[in-house]
Amino acid sequence: MFFISVLSLFSYHCWLVGKNRTTIESFSAPTFSYGPDGNGFSLGYSKNWRQVFGDEKKYWLLPIFSSIGSNQPFPIKPLSESKNRLLDSESQWTENGSEEGL
Repeated sequence: MFFISVLSLFSYHCWLVGKNRTTIESFSAPTFSYGPDGNGFSLGYSKNWRQVFGDEKKYWLLPIFSSIGSNQPFPIKPLSESKNRLLDSESQWTENGSEEGL
């Protein structure tokens, strides 16, 4: 029973590292200037692991200075075109610059 409990916590925290989230962010998505985004800090599975544990795989299981972050701003995922109102394909302007529907 103890093994199952530890395995479930280990799996959950591996998932959190893969998504580049904290425990608090898993319950409430971080809010950016364009709104909440649950995957705002996710750079991809392998980059997330390297950001948390460092580039050297041989140090991943040793608790030494291997993390890339040092209380500096963390990189965020670029805003996709579908979420950016300025790059949205369904714009309120036509190609000649006049408004639709007028």
